[in-house]
Amino acid sequence: MASPNLAEPTDVVIIRRTVNASVQRAFSVWTDPQAVKLWSAPGPWTTTHAEADVRVGGHYRTHMRGPNGEERHLVGTYLEVEPPHRLRFTHHWDKPKNSWSSEVTVDFRALGDTTEVILTHALLPDDSSKVGHTQGWNGCFEKYVALVNAGV
Repeated sequence: MASPNLAEPTDVVIIRRTVNASVQRAFSVWTDPQAVKLWSAPGPWTTTHAEADVRVGGHYRTHMRGPNGEERHLVGTYLEVEPPHRLRFTHHWDKPKNSWSSEVTVDFRALGDTTEVILTHALLPDDSSKVGHTQGWNGCFEKYVALVNAGV
């Protein structure tokens, strides 16, 4: 049996959004733990804890809580940090436990007065994970775009 980290190239989620803000603001809302708590859980889920040591080799952790009280913990390590243009990090669900890690790259591209944010989530182990992460990231992006565009 193949290792789950050896995903096919089709096991990738790509999401693009344009925000009405500078690339610096878009990057800051993605990396500041206080801002992350406001957007990094989809739909009715909330983020109860966020920490980030945004440097190569630094770690991040977020705790999410669902409306039924279910908890999920996400952890990872920053592999590439190029403020304010790129982040690359591992993505691992610590609770519930699983045996695989994936990798996320977020690019921030200035487009005049707006910024395109491109998320690429790779190394997902199966179609179910790809569907779940597509839904989850889209739900997070709804909150992220609203927060960035609000300029608060």
